[in-house]
Amino acid sequence: MKIKIGDNSLNLKVGNALENIDRGPRGYSAYEVAVQEGFVGTEEEWLASLVGPEGPKGKDGERGLEGPRGKEGPAGAQGKDGTSGISVFSIDANGHLIATSESAENLTNYSLGDDGHLYLTIEEV
Repeated sequence: MKIKIGDNSLNLKVGNALENIDRGPRGYSAYEVAVQEGFVGTEEEWLASLVGPEGPKGKDGERGLEGPRGKEGPAGAQGKDGTSGISVFSIDANGHLIATSESAENLTNYSLGDDGHLYLTIEEV
């Protein structure tokens, strides 16, 4: 028999010594002690009574390793056609951006930003 105490170990030779030990009386189970102390009910009811209310949510653990990439799913259904829009932008043969509209009133505001971009406000009629 080996007994570990803290960081030290102690080796004992037991042999047949356990055969000569007188056994004491059987002890009570925890349920039997509860009944002796006044609990009324079956052992199953007593076990259920040991469960308390749910405790508070604990802290989230560390993020685990990323799992392998899953299989690609099937293609989705074809979407409905959107409403037809009118593009007010085109690029001419010289590579210039041209803003056009069926009604010149639609291009109500344009400005050159500090970043060098042209900003347009287009209002629907």
